[in-house]
Amino acid sequence: MMNEGWHKLLEYDDVYQSAQAAAADRESNYGFEAEWDELREQVTPSETGR
Repeated sequence: MMNEGWHKLLEYDDVYQSAQAAAADRESNYGFEAEWDELREQVTPSETGR
């Protein structure tokens, strides 16, 4: 019976850790899903050469 409780706790922890990692990823790129290089190509005027 006690092992079942630990199993559920560890299972919950896996879900929690995954959610925390996903939240950290979203915050690290300010909510943008695209890569920074792709975004830079979209917003940099082509004639500037940057």
